[in-house]
Amino acid sequence: MVTDSFGLASEGDVVDVSIDANAAPVADAGADQADITAGATVALDGTGSSDPDGHSLTYAWTEVDGAGDPVAEPTVALSSTTDAEPTFVAPANGPLTLRFRLVVTDSFGLASDGDIVEVAIKANGAPVANAGPNQAAVPANSLVTLDGSGSSDPDGHTFTYEWVQVNASGTPIPPTVTLSSATAQKPTFTSPVIPTGTTLRFRLIVTDQFGLASAPSTVVVTVASTSGRSPMPAPTGRPVGARWSPRRLGLVRSRGHAAHLHLGADRGGRRPSS
Repeated sequence: MVTDSFGLASEGDVVDVSIDANAAPVADAGADQADITAGATVALDGTGSSDPDGHSLTYAWTEVDGAGDPVAEPTVALSSTTDAEPTFVAPANGPLTLRFRLVVTDSFGLASDGDIVEVAIKANGAPVANAGPNQAAVPANSLVTLDGSGSSDPDGHTFTYEWVQVNASGTPIPPTVTLSSATAQKPTFTSPVIPTGTTLRFRLIVTDQFGLASAPSTVVVTVASTSGRSPMPAPTGRPVGARWSPRRLGLVRSRGHAAHLHLGADRGGRRPSS
């Protein structure tokens, strides 16, 4: 109805306005993810969610079991349960599959059906210890370097080192040398001085950041002998350059008796007095 400046009103006219029902938004929790390594950062992705009316959305993520029901105790901690793209750190107790349900709600409070994404976590692979090549004929009283730099982890995890001196059976023994560090990648020690030489064995075990230890690796270090035969001293008055032999020295051994040394006559025909 309209009215002119003199107060005369028109007849009324009616317009119909049809309001469509508010359509529910659609949740999209993203594609399933597989072969995730322990310790990896995993990102969930709900950005594919939509609203047919173009309304703004809020996000709600929940960890669920295989039946789609919320778990009593979450396996991991999401960086946020209300972000479109929350993250979490993959646990080390794989293999296991984690499931997360996403529900989006429009600006009028109308919620979507839940959508579930699955994330498959691989088993944590054990690191591999490498104690380095065996070392032979190491001189006594020299600096020896053990080398664990060849050790590795199949998942690229960081790991720590543990060196222990062992016997031939691989059993730890009281150390006979002192390592510069039992936890260094390349510890050193000074080889012992032993007349007969010796063999030293060192076991290396590496452990990843989740506490998973490798199988042992052993390196053998053989220290050379320091013993040697000194030349037999010549009798007083031996001519320079002369060579002495057991026969000339009169070294005689009889069956069942100790050897006796009889010096032969000197150049003047005289035997030394006893």
